[in-house]
Amino acid sequence: MAESLEKRVEQLDKSLRALRNRLAEQDNDRRREVQGLRFGMGAGALAGTLFALTVAVWGQSQDGDEVYTLWSLVPAGWFGIVTLVLVLLTGVGTIGAVVGAPERATHIAMVVLSLVTAAAVLFVSSAVGVEGADGPGRWFTLVVAVVLAMLHGIRAEDLHASR
Repeated sequence: MAESLEKRVEQLDKSLRALRNRLAEQDNDRRREVQGLRFGMGAGALAGTLFALTVAVWGQSQDGDEVYTLWSLVPAGWFGIVTLVLVLLTGVGTIGAVVGAPERATHIAMVVLSLVTAAAVLFVSSAVGVEGADGPGRWFTLVVAVVLAMLHGIRAEDLHASR
């Protein structure tokens, strides 16, 4: 009878351990889903902001008569076109990474694209030969690109840690 009782306690202990493991797995899955939703909301909002910033004031002529947006820098030279394409690709890619299947490689590629976009935004005015004061649209776009790079990096690390 004592042996039967020990077996029963052992079985209950084994069942309890399995139940605890299953609950821990479900808790981790829930945490990953919540983190994915937070990333989606933040990155999606920033991608929309990136699109809106293409029409914000990126610069102003020295005499203050003319303002420039990213769209108006396109005819000024090939670097303006490249910068516009990079900004739009970063926004579209971020939205794709949010709505698509979460893959670590996608987010790492988006980190690289966001940083290249930030570099292009930093140098676009001097590359296309626009002289005058810089506008807030350019600097906000730079900040948004860097923050998107950070968010994609954090998401890539989360996906790596979850496997």
